[in-house]
Amino acid sequence: MIFKNYLRSLIILNNMYIYMFELDTFTGMVFFIAASLRMMCKKCRLDELSFFGLKNYNFISYLIIIYEFYIGYHFITNKYKKDKFKSKLLLKSLIYLLPLTMIIIFFKNFDNIMNTFWEICTYQPTTMSLVLHFTYLIVILHLYKTI
Repeated sequence: MIFKNYLRSLIILNNMYIYMFELDTFTGMVFFIAASLRMMCKKCRLDELSFFGLKNYNFISYLIIIYEFYIGYHFITNKYKKDKFKSKLLLKSLIYLLPLTMIIIFFKNFDNIMNTFWEICTYQPTTMSLVLHFTYLIVILHLYKTI
């Protein structure tokens, strides 16, 4: 009986999440949260810049914050569906910037990445694992909605 109620609750929750979190809204929220955290944590910003060898270029972090807020706003308000040119420009910039930063991070931290690679596939009590599994849930719910 308890198991049936639990399953019924999960189905109701899944339907609620499907309507609450569209993939574009989720993407916009991720960018808004990233910009907000970057804005609040100055030490994290400076550490990030020094990691990429840009320690003396503090203004770049402010440009990144503005860029992330704009992308978040663009996706949350569904402006990407109305203004195709800006949307394609934003998405192309992300398509080029994200892999570039991923490659730099991968080569600068190869040993550390290999030591913590298991966090991707197993649920561990870390922030990264929680964020990854939440992202998996949103993508799965989005896929479920498209079926």
